[in-house]
Amino acid sequence: MSGTLPKTDQRLLRGAKARAEILRAAMQVFAESGLEGARTEAIAEAAGVNKALLFYHFKSKEDLFRAVIEDVHGTSSGQFMALLSSRRAPREILLRYVDVFVERITACPESVRLSQRALMMDSKLADRMMERYFFPRLERLAALIRRGVKEGDFRPVDGLQAAISVTALLVFPFLGATLFKKVEQYQPFEKANLRRHREMVKDMIRHGLFRHPEGHHHDA
Repeated sequence: MSGTLPKTDQRLLRGAKARAEILRAAMQVFAESGLEGARTEAIAEAAGVNKALLFYHFKSKEDLFRAVIEDVHGTSSGQFMALLSSRRAPREILLRYVDVFVERITACPESVRLSQRALMMDSKLADRMMERYFFPRLERLAALIRRGVKEGDFRPVDGLQAAISVTALLVFPFLGATLFKKVEQYQPFEKANLRRHREMVKDMIRHGLFRHPEGHHHDA
């Protein structure tokens, strides 16, 4: 039996690879230059394709920008939602949530700038991002905290307010990256600082939320 794919499948595979390369290149360019400053020629060149192929897969630069946002957040959202929905102990899930968040930032720091640009420039896209990705994850995180309170793992706190506070702890250094660089010469995306941030957030969660922070040495 031949291992060669039929020509139709080969074309589909090449098309999928080209689309993935365009999205990867576009994420870099959009994060650096924004939608207005990004040039489709630069994206096509970085992706190793011609402009005709770029516009074959995406009708416009705006369509490509939206596709990049969906690609970045769709992948991470599925991972976060699956984790927050698992039936492991709430404290284990919450500490692992911190790990996954920092791992995602480490793997794709451009996603932060890209999201900031999307939220500032396009109200419809921002609303879609919030409704499709942010609010469901926040509510799932709040539900996890409520479960932890009910099971006696966490102190009696307001689930939604605690979820907002945990999110703020995780996100703020990256949203304020430009300011920190100017004022404190702090580089939040450096690997050593990412590790420190992860451990500091975990420590604050343990002592601010867990009923017995000094116990459970098996925590991640």
